Amino acid sequence: MFIVIAILILCGILSGGNHGVHVPNKTSEFFPYGAMGLWTGLIYAFYAFGGIEVMGLMAVHLKKPEEASKKGKLMLATLAIIYIISIGLALLLVPLHAFTEQDSPFITSLKGYNLEIILDIFNGIFIIAGFSTLVASLFAVTTLLCTMADDGDAPKCFTLKEGKKICWPALGLTFAGLVLSIILSLVLPKNIYEHMTTAAGLMLLYTWLFIMFSSKKLTDPEGMGKTQIYLAMVLIAAAVSGTLFEKSSRPGFFVSIGFLVIIAIVTMIYQKKQGHKDRPASP
Repeated sequence: MFIVIAILILCGILSGGNHGVHVPNKTSEFFPYGAMGLWTGLIYAFYAFGGIEVMGLMAVHLKKPEEASKKGKLMLATLAIIYIISIGLALLLVPLHAFTEQDSPFITSLKGYNLEIILDIFNGIFIIAGFSTLVASLFAVTTLLCTMADDGDAPKCFTLKEGKKICWPALGLTFAGLVLSIILSLVLPKNIYEHMTTAAGLMLLYTWLFIMFSSKKLTDPEGMGKTQIYLAMVLIAAAVSGTLFEKSSRPGFFVSIGFLVIIAIVTMIYQKKQGHKDRPASP
């Protein structure tokens, strides 16, 4: 929708004032914050694809699961093209310094064109998109919890019962976590909550890394497949390391490392207990 409106504005079909097209013509305008700004901002490009692992979880529900890889690549390519075109058009409509943290770049780029109704529609779309992302996250976490319960890595009460489509205990636990996060956002100081959300975003990237390590081990890719995995790992590592050079993101990085340490300790304790259970009793 934004792409269509922006093209109509650039073609002169929609107008609302004397606004020129802002085309960068110098290197400093393409990279106003230099290489360091590009590095520290790389993390936000990954956030745009947050929750994409849900596609993998949904693949088993396709009529033809064997086509999941091809369809997934097509969807990723389509999303990337839409993102690039949308941001590019927004930058053509208004200068870079006009964007702020308070408003969406799409809202900012359309503010000067007397399109109040369109802006209200956009706000509604953003709210609906937020809820759809919430539902996708609930599905992902609940599905993973049920799978872990089936494998014996979570309490059996979270196992999906035969003939049932919804595991209410798993969904209830996920919903409780959601409620807790809302309460924390209201109770905790703003900076502490921001560090926690930054850490949560980084934990998502760590999850992607673990998925790629697992994929490499289970599928044993060759040639281009292996190259793609290594390239993705390098890009994720670059995005994560970039947070060390951003003052506002640095504490979140260390919090995420703390979460990893806690998870590692719990995993080692669990594996040690499982080892004792699996060890045959002495005669």
